[in-house]
Amino acid sequence: MRGKVEICGVNTAKLKVLKNEEMTELLKQFQQRLGDLFFYIGVLFFVIHDGTNLPVLCHFCAKY
Repeated sequence: MRGKVEICGVNTAKLKVLKNEEMTELLKQFQQRLGDLFFYIGVLFFVIHDGTNLPVLCHFCAKY
């Protein structure tokens, strides 16, 4: 059993320990969402510096 500690008032002994498969799946989901976030940041950066019409951008993002 791993050692448990209290972090900022959260007793880690009460937290569920994930199986390897569960951790791998959560990491994949996190990486996908992080990639999506970087995509949107890149599009916004382009819009800000290029002067593209923001409603057009919102329509594009809704389709994506």
